[in-house]
Amino acid sequence: MRAALFRPTSRVSMSAFLTLDSISAQTPEHQVLFSDLTLSIGAERVGLVGRNGSGKSTLIRIIAGMAEPAAGAVQRMGAIAVLAQDWPEDLTLARALGVAEGMAVLQRILSGEGSAGDFDAADWTLESRVDAALAEVGLAGTGLDRTIGSLSGGERTRVGVARLLVEASDLLLLDEPTNNLDAPGRAVIHSLIRNWRGGVLVASHDRELLETMDRIVEVNPVGVRIVGGGWSVFAALRDAERDRAADDLDRGIGIDEGSGAAVVELYFPDDTIGFNDHRLLVGGVASKEEAAKPDGEGTIFQGKYIFIPNVPNFAGLW
Repeated sequence: MRAALFRPTSRVSMSAFLTLDSISAQTPEHQVLFSDLTLSIGAERVGLVGRNGSGKSTLIRIIAGMAEPAAGAVQRMGAIAVLAQDWPEDLTLARALGVAEGMAVLQRILSGEGSAGDFDAADWTLESRVDAALAEVGLAGTGLDRTIGSLSGGERTRVGVARLLVEASDLLLLDEPTNNLDAPGRAVIHSLIRNWRGGVLVASHDRELLETMDRIVEVNPVGVRIVGGGWSVFAALRDAERDRAADDLDRGIGIDEGSGAAVVELYFPDDTIGFNDHRLLVGGVASKEEAAKPDGEGTIFQGKYIFIPNVPNFAGLW
């Protein structure tokens, strides 16, 4: 019979574990990744989307306190944990789970060698929580003295999930958690997110996983989009906005109220127009734009443009 897994109990759905206030992020070369992101996360599932290089991993590092934003403030009101996916080969399972010291304390007490300090520090629920977490991720009976190097890639991800279960933090941060996992491994990630009573922020391209989200946050150099619902709701809204942008552009409008620029995406099939310094000069008009990285075949640049009807090599939009 599977042991009962310890779950966080002090969850207040309306309380925020994290608040981001006008956060901006840049590359080391000072290229803008995204700007003015304001977001609060409570007991909910939030998907983080954007092209490769758009700043999703950077945002997770900022939230975790492993990097600083270019601008804005981060307020953390709860315990935050990141799904670990990169382990030293010689690390034991006990240390990977963060329980080596706690288990050693219990062992000294049980062997009659415990000190007064050991008795003060003892967590008598630890062993059962570890057993329950390992069973939850399909690693029941795995010895805590095994090294990470003896585990498969999928098993290492399961160890990371087990650590999150043992720690029971308020907010979980997951960066592409289903990458390179088989079906059972993906099921473990889905189960973690589905059953977690706290908050979860997931950066992913996995549409099946994103469909389970309560909100989707998209980051890119042009701006930030926050949509209530899962992937299908987000995609429908995005596609509708693209259709409206195309119709507006055909009518010679599509002007952004804030900047007076048309928010479009241009596709240049050759390299006759240069973007070396990430600034765009179209038809002699100084329409500056922070270029996104190439994505897919050809070269795609997304940003705010002053619309010029007769742009050379213009092949389409969005």
